[in-house]
Amino acid sequence: MPNVKVFVSHRIDLDSVLVENSVYTPVRCGAALDTNKNPKMIGDNTGDNISDKREYLGEFTVQYWAWKNVQADYYGLCHYRRYLSFSEKQFETDEKSQVIEQYLSPESIEKYRLNNPEYIQSIVKGYDALVGEYADISHMYTPRGPQKTVYEHFTAYDNFLVKKEDIDLVLDTIDQLYPDLGKSAREYFAGKKFRGYNCFILKKELFSQLCEIEVNVLRYIYETSKIDFTYRSALEKRTYGFFAEWLYGIFIYHLEKQKRYK
Repeated sequence: MPNVKVFVSHRIDLDSVLVENSVYTPVRCGAALDTNKNPKMIGDNTGDNISDKREYLGEFTVQYWAWKNVQADYYGLCHYRRYLSFSEKQFETDEKSQVIEQYLSPESIEKYRLNNPEYIQSIVKGYDALVGEYADISHMYTPRGPQKTVYEHFTAYDNFLVKKEDIDLVLDTIDQLYPDLGKSAREYFAGKKFRGYNCFILKKELFSQLCEIEVNVLRYIYETSKIDFTYRSALEKRTYGFFAEWLYGIFIYHLEKQKRYK
């Protein structure tokens, strides 16, 4: 069986349920900022890490830590309150293509087959990438009503989550650093199929590609001082985290276009 490691990003200010099996590695996100003297799980603040940037990057600090410090055949990322389902059954979803449960219980862990590492490994080994379904952006809420494209969706959050000009900044940076990816990025934003939330499992090669793209784009934007956080809210400080989420969606769209991967 392949060595599958799914890293679960947990908040440092909240107790949350653990899925206890060998596939899942719970990690404290932003552990460098944790004041708890007796943590119950590993943090993202050992080895090569960017743990102290959690305020700006969210769960990407956990992803980066896994990339730099752990060896595996497959790498996954999910959240203390958001997992991929491994059930053979299809369940009713909301406008974000998510299945909603009141809380993560032993019953729901079994329902979505999160408690069987051998079964999960047997599923994963047949694929290059396992990801959540697209959500139709035209069905999703914004402060300015539903929008028709991913681009319009996030411009509708101008001064709420990100700035309108942030989208063009990311697209222009991708064009400059990764021209082949640039066309896919613009197609993704011009479409209505949104893939977000950073829930995935990727083969090592693809995971490394994603991480390199995200780090290089984020670093370029940071080093060129394109964003001034002086007048941004606490939520808007997570701008770089939103950028990483966009890059994830673009990357998966780009892989699908190539029709080389399962």
